[in-house]
Amino acid sequence: RKVEEVREEEAEEDGDEDSEDLDAQELSDGARERAEAALAQRHYDVAIDHLSYALTLARDSAELYALRCEAYMAKAEESPDPAPLLKRAEADAQMLLSLDVCADAYFVAGELCERMGKPEQARTMYARAVEEDPTLS
Repeated sequence: RKVEEVREEEAEEDGDEDSEDLDAQELSDGARERAEAALAQRHYDVAIDHLSYALTLARDSAELYALRCEAYMAKAEESPDPAPLLKRAEADAQMLLSLDVCADAYFVAGELCERMGKPEQARTMYARAVEEDPTLS
């Protein structure tokens, strides 16, 4: 099904305006779950669409930026022209690091730097990930 159809159905089901914040969280969570399922099936465009929608509802979610960054990187691996996708992943990684400076964020940024052919920056990101969480070493 198309992302818009799912959104319309969810909007119809959640008509109570008093619970708007909760509805937005539930919609965002549902979109994230559908994105994760799409990623597992290698349906990267669908996953990116769901994550982009979820981010309209939860703009400060580091988890959503991390997932979308990973989706862009995965799609880039299969693309004949990965540069535009890696640029989008880079923008998400920057947002991720601005929202949540943690081991996972640095690890995702390290993966991206590695895929972009920036080994020194990748090593720096991985080292920061280990500083945040020594169990990663």
